[in-house]
Amino acid sequence: MQSIRDYLPSLPDKRTLFAASCFFLVLCGYYLLRPLRDEMGIQGGIGNLHWMWTATFVFMIIANFAYGWLSSRVARNLLVPAIYVFIAAVLALFFVGEFFLSPPWYARAMYVWISVINLFLISGFWAVLSDVFPTDVARQRFGMIAAGGTLGAIAGPGIAAGLVETIQPQALLYAGAACFVVAAFLLRRISSQSTNSAKSRRLEKFNLHELLELGKDRRLLGLTLAVFLHSVVATFIYVLQLKLLEANIADSAARVQIFSLINLS
Repeated sequence: MQSIRDYLPSLPDKRTLFAASCFFLVLCGYYLLRPLRDEMGIQGGIGNLHWMWTATFVFMIIANFAYGWLSSRVARNLLVPAIYVFIAAVLALFFVGEFFLSPPWYARAMYVWISVINLFLISGFWAVLSDVFPTDVARQRFGMIAAGGTLGAIAGPGIAAGLVETIQPQALLYAGAACFVVAAFLLRRISSQSTNSAKSRRLEKFNLHELLELGKDRRLLGLTLAVFLHSVVATFIYVLQLKLLEANIADSAARVQIFSLINLS
């Protein structure tokens, strides 16, 4: 006879707790940076947003091919933590770069960089976890791990909104970088407990023929259309939001705080 305990999820093990903590830090770090990125969109000139988005698109394509090339040669459990540390190092350099770049170009460069790193933070994390956790275990644990990320997405903007009252907004770069460095350490700890085959797993080489085959799948085409329409609508709202804040609030720190509260809500 089954008891109620048979229907309850088992308590998370150490590896699951590490993974949830890692995902918490990944999203907390990103949402610490996101309001600063939006402020850089204003400082870089709202009229130049289309150029910043074009630059983001170009750098994402370059970064994607570079990541694919490296992933076919370096095991993901080594590559992804290294990427996290590299991202953190560049963020720290931005704090110094303010003295070498003109304010508009500094803002544009930071806007593009924070937009590009979003591509790798989450996808890299789940790529490693898909190697570490077998499918049957993943079904039980990934929900708990995703919940850790959700808490990070709540904590990040809340912390940012509080910090900008006492520190300059650019200091959020260090807070975000610290989150990514600790996340890289946890990700290495998680992957070190996996099997030897998972540790050495690499991404398959890029295959253009298989990419073209995806265009024949109606479900994927539908998802593509949904993402496209979502992006179009979100872009109109985003630009309107920036224009409203630029027109009504002159203080940079106050705008960053409002962006943080919008993300939190």
